[in-house]
Amino acid sequence: MPLSITCSGLTLCLCSHYIENTSETEDLVWIEIYKSDRVQDIPLTQWLALTPADIVAQTLKVPISFVEQLKKEKQVLIKKP
Repeated sequence: MPLSITCSGLTLCLCSHYIENTSETEDLVWIEIYKSDRVQDIPLTQWLALTPADIVAQTLKVPISFVEQLKKEKQVLIKKP
């Protein structure tokens, strides 16, 4: 991950992304290449679910019941054959 120097010290620059297949006829193929020996994937939904529900609800201005139903486990969309 890229690093940046701030007034509080050295911080990681997190690079989030959203991928959507907009084709009605072609499959989406996604390849990620990293120049690192370690990569960690944390879905936004999981991250929100693991954050205190009252803080997420207040910040996003959604009902706390909505936040409480988010899954704390990573959701796999497509399993490898």
